[in-house]
Parts: sequence; C-alpha cells; structure tokens
Amino acid sequence: MTVRPLRRAQGLISAVVAAALLATAACGSNSGGDSQSSGNTTVKIIIAPAINVAVPNLAVDANTGAAHGITLERVAAPSGGSAAQMAALISGSVDMAVMGNNTAVDAIAQGADVRIIAGFGPLLNTLTMSKSAAARTGVAENSPMTEKLQALRGLTVAAPTPGSAGYFSFMVLLRSVGLDPETDLTIAPISDNNAVAAGLKQGTYDAAFASMGAGEVAVADGDAITLGSIPAGDFPVFDDYVGAVLVAPVRLIESNPDLIRRVRATFIDAQNMAVNRSAEAAAALKANSLSALPSAVFDICWAGMASALTVSPELTYTQQNWEKYVSLFSEYTEADYSSLDLDGVVAKVAQGA
Repeated sequence: MTVRPLRRAQGLISAVVAAALLATAACGSNSGGDSQSSGNTTVKIIIAPAINVAVPNLAVDANTGAAHGITLERVAAPSGGSAAQMAALISGSVDMAVMGNNTAVDAIAQGADVRIIAGFGPLLNTLTMSKSAAARTGVAENSPMTEKLQALRGLTVAAPTPGSAGYFSFMVLLRSVGLDPETDLTIAPISDNNAVAAGLKQGTYDAAFASMGAGEVAVADGDAITLGSIPAGDFPVFDDYVGAVLVAPVRLIESNPDLIRRVRATFIDAQNMAVNRSAEAAAALKANSLSALPSAVFDICWAGMASALTVSPELTYTQQNWEKYVSLFSEYTEADYSSLDLDGVVAKVAQGA
C-alpha cells in the first residue's frame, strides 16, 4: 500500500503553483537578477544544501561566477520540496531555482511562465536496503537487479515526497519490474533525508529510494547495502532522463539573454571543475554547502556520481531528453503534455544541438 494515491500527489504541485500564480498576478514580481555590485550581477537562487545538487552548490562554493561577472546569492530552500521552490520563483522571491525536472515541467503545463535554462544530468538517487531486510529477503549487492527490485515486495520503503521528481521516478522504477506501487509495498514519504539512515538502522524502513547522501549514511556505518544507483547507470529505464534543472522566469530570459548566458557559463565551469579538478571541487563542497555531511558519506557519494558528471558537459536539455521525460511520466500527471513541446519547456540557449 502507499500513503497517497499517485495522481493526488501531482495535485500538491497544482495547489502550490496556483497560489503562487495568484499572488504574482496581484502583486507583480520584483525578480530580475539586476542587483549590481562592483561590476557584478547578483543573482538570488534557491539551491538545497544537498549532494544530489552538488554541481549547482559548487558554483556558489567555488565562486565560478567571478569569471563571468556573476555573484550567486544562495537562498535557503523552503520546506515543501521542489513545489515550494517553484512557488518562490513564481512569486519573485528569487531570480532562479534549482529543482526537480518533474516539478518544473508540471508547473509550466499549469501556466507558470518559466523555462528550464540548464539540465544537470541524471537524478542522483540511490536504492539502499538495511542489512536485516537483505538477510530476510536473501538479496545481496551482487544479486541481479530485477531480483533486488522484486525483493521490495511486502517491505516498507522510504521514498521522496509525493509530487517530486524522486517520487515519480520511484513509481517508474517499481513498474519497470511489474510491481504495483499501490498494493505490493508500503511507501513511506520522507520530507527530511536526514531521517533515512536512522529509519534503516531502527527498522522503521526496510529500504530507501532517496537522494544520494541519505541511505549512504547507513551504508557507511555498516547497517545497509546499496542495491542500485541511478548515477551509476544501474537502472537503464532512466537513460536520457534529466533529473535536476535550473529554472528562470521567461521575462528574465527574454529581457536579459546575456545574463542567462553568463549564469549558464558559471554552472558549466562548476561542472567542468567537478570533472577535471575533482579533489579541489570536493574540498570546496566539504568546506561550505556540504560541511554537515560526514566525510565518509560524502566520499561514497562523490565517487558514485563521477560518471554522471560527464553526461551533459554543456548542461543541455535536448529533444531526446524531452521525449524520454514524456515517455516516463505522462501517465503520472494531471497535466496535458501533448500541449507542450521542447520550445515551451526549455529555453533555446539550453537545447543544445
């Protein structure tokens, strides 16, 4: 059983976005990314302090915007996940936001006048299982993937908040091996990734499908094993799916294309730093946005996402990415994706060849 029916989860996004759209219509928006200081443009941006958005955080931590006249002002992510981040963006509280692809697309389908301006490669989620549950089910890290996924039947599995990219991705993953998310297991929504490791250790959860850095705490402590990882390529169903995106208002994209170009260059430099100067990038993250993450856990995650960092060096979101997204998630949303195309979702500057 699940805590919430699948399609009701998408309604959470609808309600938050609708409220933000009404507020914007009534009050207007002051977002513009045009605060000037010593020749730099300050851009207020929401980025969660999490390793699954390591590259966006690295852009701030390593100040890669300096070479492009950009100062990124990181704003704390509001509670409520990507939907709340989208609401903050629509209301004009921030200039840009990093969020799950699914939230961005569904908000656009509901009328939000925003576009994706960068794609950060695959969703950085992993599937972990407590060692006690692994012993009960008889699976091991080297078991066939289908066997490992089938072992979730009858278990309690922690998963991202309904309506999020991670939540819908887990639905896709389960159904790829014939599991019914509503009847074959109990899904326990998690709003705080810090609770995942304790849940695995205490037996509250048998397994967890969560952002990197959550279940890995229990793995590092010897209480859990990793069954699979999206960034490691263990789940081919997600090939070509862009997990996290950078989103900006259309008015800003159209009125200041040079700013968008410079912001994209800022994040591309961070991506290149993560790939080509990995130790330096890791040190910057450990000292700043990810300082609260235990070093051993960080190291497990950093090594596990290495191949994912090379997927999209120019942070593009292509027609192939869009078609993959629609094929994966159209059945889970109340939005009409047939009315959308790549141009209506992704700014031209981010579409690539």
